[in-house]
Amino acid sequence: MMKRVVILFCLALVAATKSEKSPGEALRERVKEFNQAWIKEDYAVAARCVNPDLLEAAGEDKIKDKLREFMTTLKGGAAAYRRKISGFNIRRVTIEKDNVNATVLVHFITGEGGGNVNRREFPCPQKWALKDKTWYWGSSDPSQGKSQ
Repeated sequence: MMKRVVILFCLALVAATKSEKSPGEALRERVKEFNQAWIKEDYAVAARCVNPDLLEAAGEDKIKDKLREFMTTLKGGAAAYRRKISGFNIRRVTIEKDNVNATVLVHFITGEGGGNVNRREFPCPQKWALKDKTWYWGSSDPSQGKSQ
């Protein structure tokens, strides 16, 4: 009987361990969620991925406006060359030694026509911070938030 209890406990422990994501996997998922919403111009979803400290300091409406402004600039720049942003790739994830801050190198993909012809990529490094077990776009250092 004791042997069965130990086996069941071990199986439950293994199942629980497998369900937890590594910090890198969790960060990649969050980066994907943010950038997909950003490209689709769903600024409400994108704003939910922004560091709560930045949201509180600047206000959600101002953050949404800045996200809109930046994406409009990106899309306008691409359109000037008859290109369209069609997606992005996460090229590199670097989690700092403090395990709270990270830099993610995202490459936005542009193409001619519908966005898939003659593809080109351009880099956009992003700062991310871990807060309450959730990754957020924007530095955990308020002085760095101005460069986001």
